[in-house]
Amino acid sequence: MAAFAFRICDHDTKLGARSLAIQVVWEAARHKALSDRASWLATLGEVDEALSCGPGQCAIVATAAIAGRIVGVSVGDCGAWLIAQNGIDELTANQVRRPLLGSGEAIPVAFAPRLPMPRYFWRPTVC
Repeated sequence: MAAFAFRICDHDTKLGARSLAIQVVWEAARHKALSDRASWLATLGEVDEALSCGPGQCAIVATAAIAGRIVGVSVGDCGAWLIAQNGIDELTANQVRRPLLGSGEAIPVAFAPRLPMPRYFWRPTVC
């Protein structure tokens, strides 16, 4: 069983981009095995294309905790940190701020923690 966390930041004055992004990413996460970087990259690429004709653009961090591992992807200027007993890992340190999800040209960047994780606490940062 996987646990998913999403942080969506809306860069459009309309809430439609955010709502649609949440819905599309959630549906993709529920129906696909998003257990590795490649699957997250492919999914966000599909979501970007699907949203490119929609109501606007947004940034996103989408993460899954599966079998004691964290994997995910980000687009835009949201961030996620892993805070562990042995340090802090900025998971989204290599993300690309623009173009945003929904532009049809977004550049998703996959991530996984670099720190060993005997026990962890994951929390996305505020956008």
